[in-house]
Amino acid sequence: AAKTALATAPPGLKAVIVDDGSPPGTWEGVPLPFEIRLARRKENGGFAKAVNTGLREIPEGDVVLLNSDVVLSPGWYERVRETAARDWVGLVGIRLLYPDGKIQHGGGTLNAFGWFGHAGEGGPPWAIFTAVHGVPFVTGAFWYWPRRTIEEFGGLDEGYEMGVEDIDYCWTLNRAGKVVMYDGRACGIHECGATRRRANQRVGYESPENIQRFADKHILNAKPKGGVPTPAMRSAPLPG
Repeated sequence: AAKTALATAPPGLKAVIVDDGSPPGTWEGVPLPFEIRLARRKENGGFAKAVNTGLREIPEGDVVLLNSDVVLSPGWYERVRETAARDWVGLVGIRLLYPDGKIQHGGGTLNAFGWFGHAGEGGPPWAIFTAVHGVPFVTGAFWYWPRRTIEEFGGLDEGYEMGVEDIDYCWTLNRAGKVVMYDGRACGIHECGATRRRANQRVGYESPENIQRFADKHILNAKPKGGVPTPAMRSAPLPG
């Protein structure tokens, strides 16, 4: 994923691969180009801790958060950077497709039960999913993370059990008046869960503990900043 991201972006970008406690010898004999460096954790800590480890390795500039099972298409960098340039934007996510071409993530949405889902998941890649607009959240499989957001809000909440960390962060931004943007002009292929399946790792996305933590922070006890009761939804026309 890191190599394809660098290959489809302008020269000068650097990449950090976070190894979240892989067994000894995993990287033995694996050559890494000079623009990719490795940050190794001694033990597996889950998504939030791995992401925060990577953030500490990148002290300046904007950050692209990318899952190891995402392959980006050419042109993504220019598009998402353009969308992120607006000062009211907190994060930018993109259109993600399953390997068979169906939609995996067409932007975050709320389902009929009041919980979170991916717009268009499992359906055909209709043109509507190439739009640019505000959403409740974008999946942490890909974020364009402006430095101004990192400086103001920091990293992910490490109290979640492998899931909901990305939704939690996006919700925090929305409550603070920042807008989470979906840029469907940029695209990637996401073999969703491939890394977890190889590692036989459990996902706590809808665990009672995760749901309770989210409710405690954003529903039961938290008051919206500036009187914003729901995620900010600001329309954004296509740049240009």
